[in-house]
Amino acid sequence: MKTSISYIEYLEKEGYTESSIKSYGYSTDRFLRWASKGRYHLPTFDYKAALGYIAYLKRKQTKPKNINTLLNGVRITNILLMM
Repeated sequence: MKTSISYIEYLEKEGYTESSIKSYGYSTDRFLRWASKGRYHLPTFDYKAALGYIAYLKRKQTKPKNINTLLNGVRITNILLMM
């Protein structure tokens, strides 16, 4: 799954570094793959859904620092969905 160009443009406009853009792009792609498996509908993604995503990441033995990075990608994705 490829990250949309408008997402990359948004991050560039907001002044994110190239490494942050790459990291958030990966985070967003990973989240969207998880969400597209039918677990959650993005417009209704809420606190309970976030806890489900965190539980999924923990089951995959994702390190806490990486979970935080992945959640930042989710946060930015939600900002763009609300625009």
